[in-house]
Amino acid sequence: MDLYAARSSVTLTVPFTTLTMMGTLQFLMGAVVIALVGLFVDGSARPMVDGIAGRALIALLISWATLKGMKPHGGRSPH
Repeated sequence: MDLYAARSSVTLTVPFTTLTMMGTLQFLMGAVVIALVGLFVDGSARPMVDGIAGRALIALLISWATLKGMKPHGGRSPH
């Protein structure tokens, strides 16, 4: 194995591990959401629509909280 192959295999381990963990968490969260929505099934699409809208709102609020106070990265400032 040459030096480049050894170095690239080491550096690619962390991003792939991170992606694997994110995929696992996404799968688990989907299972939890399905179980929660299943508790409110009434034969209509309303529980699913409410669940999707609620998760979208939570994602928006988390994004705003995370990005609060951050300045744009790169490019010119509009001012």
